[in-house]
Amino acid sequence: MSDAVEVVTCEVRGNTLKKAMDDAGLSQELTARRTGVMTSRQLNRLIHGEHCPSLERAVALSIVLGVPTDQLFRVVVRTRKAK
Repeated sequence: MSDAVEVVTCEVRGNTLKKAMDDAGLSQELTARRTGVMTSRQLNRLIHGEHCPSLERAVALSIVLGVPTDQLFRVVVRTRKAK
């Protein structure tokens, strides 16, 4: 019997990236560049809740913006047992 799970959906709610960027005085382009792990286009998708951030990107944004990760994103993940 396997305890493995698979992610069914991942949704970002309560995204405060834009506010954190404004508070830090950083543009979208500069924020993305400073993370070193994403493009401005990828950051735009995160800002608009169109994509869930990887752990690496979430932590990089947290460091660049000086805001704890859990204050930047509230991620809701739905899983099911893997087949």
